[in-house]
Amino acid sequence: MSGKMRQIRWMGIFFCMMALGFMTTPVSSRAVEKDAASISTLEKKMLSPSTKKIQYRRGKIRSVAPSKWKKAKKISRTADSLVIKRKGWYTLCVTTKSGKKKLTELYFYKKNYEITMNKRVRLPEGDYYIVPCGNKEYAVEVQNASLSSGGNVSIWKRGDCACRVWKLESAGGSKIRLKNVNSGLYLTCREKKGIYQAVQKKKSGKNENQIFSLYDAGAGYTYIKCKGTKQFLHVDGNDLEFSSRKRQKAWKYKWEQTETPVSSAMVTGATYPTSLNVGSSFTLKGTVTSRYTMTILDAAVYDQTGKAVLQKKIYPYSCSATLKEIDSSITFGKLPSGAYTYKVVVRDAAGKDIPVINRTFTVGMISVFGGKTLSYDSGLIEKIGHQSNGTALEKKACASYALAYCNAILTGATPSPHTYWSSETNVDCVWTKGGYMTLSYSSEQAVLQAAYTQLAAGKPSILHVTGSTAQHWITIIGCKKTMLTVGLSTSDFIAIDPWDGKVITVSDKYKVKTTYRLGVKS
Repeated sequence: MSGKMRQIRWMGIFFCMMALGFMTTPVSSRAVEKDAASISTLEKKMLSPSTKKIQYRRGKIRSVAPSKWKKAKKISRTADSLVIKRKGWYTLCVTTKSGKKKLTELYFYKKNYEITMNKRVRLPEGDYYIVPCGNKEYAVEVQNASLSSGGNVSIWKRGDCACRVWKLESAGGSKIRLKNVNSGLYLTCREKKGIYQAVQKKKSGKNENQIFSLYDAGAGYTYIKCKGTKQFLHVDGNDLEFSSRKRQKAWKYKWEQTETPVSSAMVTGATYPTSLNVGSSFTLKGTVTSRYTMTILDAAVYDQTGKAVLQKKIYPYSCSATLKEIDSSITFGKLPSGAYTYKVVVRDAAGKDIPVINRTFTVGMISVFGGKTLSYDSGLIEKIGHQSNGTALEKKACASYALAYCNAILTGATPSPHTYWSSETNVDCVWTKGGYMTLSYSSEQAVLQAAYTQLAAGKPSILHVTGSTAQHWITIIGCKKTMLTVGLSTSDFIAIDPWDGKVITVSDKYKVKTTYRLGVKS
């Protein structure tokens, strides 16, 4: 081979190696960083409320002159992808609503970029808690469990209330409607004095302000966009409003699927009679709470034929109501002697009738041991138990057992005697915890007459006595005499002894302690 040919051959090899080097040279780290930030920058431009139009073209362009941008491509603010056919530097030209043009240089690879914030999210139909990103203990709710069209939608602490559960319904494609499970009304964006409010309204097929789309906000959260106003739901304090989208937590929500709430209601702190004398009054107390909004609360007293002889209906339109509202209308003092049933029934927004109280009681005295005593359920006393079967501490807790018996007779509940202890290791009775107080009298006759007066009012009392031990407390439940006279004695009174839970005549085992103390209902 001639020298000239060899020279040409080596030059060819050299240029091939040079070309290969150019092909394999990595993109600079600055270019890689630009690529990583490119879509993020583009999304910020898309989110900016001042942005009117976005154009882009290949290369680093320094001018906003129209001639430079005639062949530029447009990208919609709602685009969910960007296709780049040649890698390299590109320039964005953003036209604001005021007409200004701003240039931004970005580096892109040859690939299809996904614009996550514009990616629609599809969820299956069903019931959901909608949880704001900023406070996971809260959920989107209809304020005050309102059933009214136009009622505000806000966020509040999650609890056992149907007003915080939303039924997701398909509105075609990826679009949805959101129906409040409690009210049956739909989430709606309402414009009022320039503010876009979240409210509930009746379903309207023509109202696009009731139609929404969900967009990916990352980490399992979504943005919620109103079709009609093109605004996004966000938290403002405890209120919910619609505005332009931002990447902040206030615009992001997580969806937690749940079961449709079952109608449920309960009463706490309730009082109800077990036995009354003719003409005696009784104060009704208690708070009724319901999972759904209560539309009617019906309180009534029925006689043995099932006829309502006393009745009061109220219309709470709330998930909570107090029985004080019906107390003045249920006048127990008007009832003649006989057996009765006191009932409280709630009707909720789901149309369910739920009994929360169903208690029988008597007016007049029932004869026991040939005399008169308060009526009560002996099974309640058995559930509370008695001292002699208890621990070493319980064997010293006669007062708290006697107080538990009193409240079982008055309320039909079975409170634990421990409830009234001053501490876990101190059995001294705190009378006020059971709604009682102790009074001291001047003589045995005075304290026995006070016990009789309590019985006449339908209330048990607790007498301080002495017997096999220096002191003891027993629950007075009856008297053998038919009318209050002088000369009452311990042999006239019937009591439950906390030591063994048995009904006794007081004088068979005990004498009145000379402190002359009596525990009475305060």
